[in-house]
Amino acid sequence: MNILMVVTSPEIGGTETHILYLARELRRRGHHTGVATAGGPFVPYFDENQIPVHRVEKLGEDHRERSAAKIASIVRSYDYDVVHVHDKDSLRLAPYLRTLCPQVGIVLTVHGKYMGSKVKHLYAATDHVIAVSPALKQWIQDAGVPAGRTSCIQNGVDTTAFAPVLHRTPYRRLLGLPRTGPLALYVGRFQSDKLPIARKCLTAGERVARTRPNFHMLLIGFGEYGRELSRDARSANERLGRNALLVREATVNIAPFYHASTLVIGTGRVAMEALSCARPVIAAGCAGYDGIVSERSIATQSDHHFGDHRARSSLHSSRIASDVAVLLNQRTYRKSLERAGRAVALERFSISQTGAQTLALYEEILAAKDKATPPLEDARAEGEDRG
Repeated sequence: MNILMVVTSPEIGGTETHILYLARELRRRGHHTGVATAGGPFVPYFDENQIPVHRVEKLGEDHRERSAAKIASIVRSYDYDVVHVHDKDSLRLAPYLRTLCPQVGIVLTVHGKYMGSKVKHLYAATDHVIAVSPALKQWIQDAGVPAGRTSCIQNGVDTTAFAPVLHRTPYRRLLGLPRTGPLALYVGRFQSDKLPIARKCLTAGERVARTRPNFHMLLIGFGEYGRELSRDARSANERLGRNALLVREATVNIAPFYHASTLVIGTGRVAMEALSCARPVIAAGCAGYDGIVSERSIATQSDHHFGDHRARSSLHSSRIASDVAVLLNQRTYRKSLERAGRAVALERFSISQTGAQTLALYEEILAAKDKATPPLEDARAEGEDRG
């Protein structure tokens, strides 16, 4: 099977990482997988992983017909069987692609509520809609997408690449981080939707650092608010009299930072990766605060996409600071969370499971199309009868 992923301008975040790891898994299973895109900061990582990249200039709202025609040409040239779209602009091309490539399966993955009304108005041009969490699936259905046209397939984590390590010190040395003391790590986009989370993490980090002289908090992300957050961190460090709060640009090679940390604050894919690395996680996302991820709460928190699509409470820096303190003060509890998180990641978040579920959906869609299309001989005979 040949699969074409479409993403408009891939930045460095959960959606792009999802596409990369899914493409790698599909390729491992023997299926050719490429990416169509107008370009973006993430493209070199596709190249680095030998994922073919098809450049489509002007992929966006003002050039839909031209972009769709280009993608249709790519589909025909490379015999793609499935077109899998992953963002708003690529979804806008679906009606044109449905006309230009009627026998190709068209699948949409909705990664967040930021897809907005486009899902409601354009889902009919696709064969199926995937949500990455149960809460998001319910949101899609509430928007009017029939239940029979939706599935939940959660993000998959490479549990070999994201695996526990015995010692943090080598990773801290490698990354230029403080060698000793607890380190809280926040990973998330430095963009408008998640900016409040990063700001509250800085406030919480300053609060914890006032009572723990060797505590540090590191924020890593991609987006236009990175400089603003760096300024906020410098101001807090001046008040503290030491560099306790650190801000760095995003990287796809994030696993070493998980290894270097004592605990991780994040949502969605970040939470899954950190759990797979056996790191305690505090779930905080766009929808609010879900708190410490424990063996008892993880099922609900996973359904919420760890605070991104639904949450148990509103987000406050005091709650983050309080839960950070709990994890730092209770080493035995922290270690139990590490073991439980790794076990759940192996059971529920493996990229192998995600790949298998996605492939099964592709096969079901293509089988239905084959069944609906009469054989060539029958079509010719029907035409002769009508003549």
